[in-house]
Amino acid sequence: FGEKCMKYGSIDICVVTLNVWPAGERVGYSGVLDLFAEVQCMRSFEHYWPKIAYFLQAQNYAKWVQPHTSVSRQDAANSLLSRFSAFDVRQPGVAEAIRKCRLVLMAEPTSETWGNLFGRGIHRGREGLQAYDLMLRHGPRISDEARGGEDDAQVLRSHWDRSGGLGDTGGP
Repeated sequence: FGEKCMKYGSIDICVVTLNVWPAGERVGYSGVLDLFAEVQCMRSFEHYWPKIAYFLQAQNYAKWVQPHTSVSRQDAANSLLSRFSAFDVRQPGVAEAIRKCRLVLMAEPTSETWGNLFGRGIHRGREGLQAYDLMLRHGPRISDEARGGEDDAQVLRSHWDRSGGLGDTGGP
């Protein structure tokens, strides 16, 4: 019951469920974070955006979500940004989802995000750089904890050089 309420319920249903569920007790199979589990594509992001935005507001997260999980609000927001960093920003809605994650949720790129964009075996060329550029241009300054080091800068530079600054890495 709890899992279905968290995954598919409206904000009201989720609030009522969380209100009666004892703090610290697991809600659903994967816990309270099932609130965000169905966000797997652009269509589901758009559908669930009101619920995502509501429950990731700091005061709402502290009141409704945090008592049922050890995951911080920041980590939950970062995981959504990371999920969308794996998508092609040239596809409809992806750039807007990244902007919303950065501007509204204050999400920051993580090592998983970096891996989705520029990891070994990932050849996204200019599209990966465009996604990273979106993250830099929108939202607050990326914190020192979320910034890469010298090695990461070298990886970014090599991707830029391989793409010729114009096209995809594997392209003509």
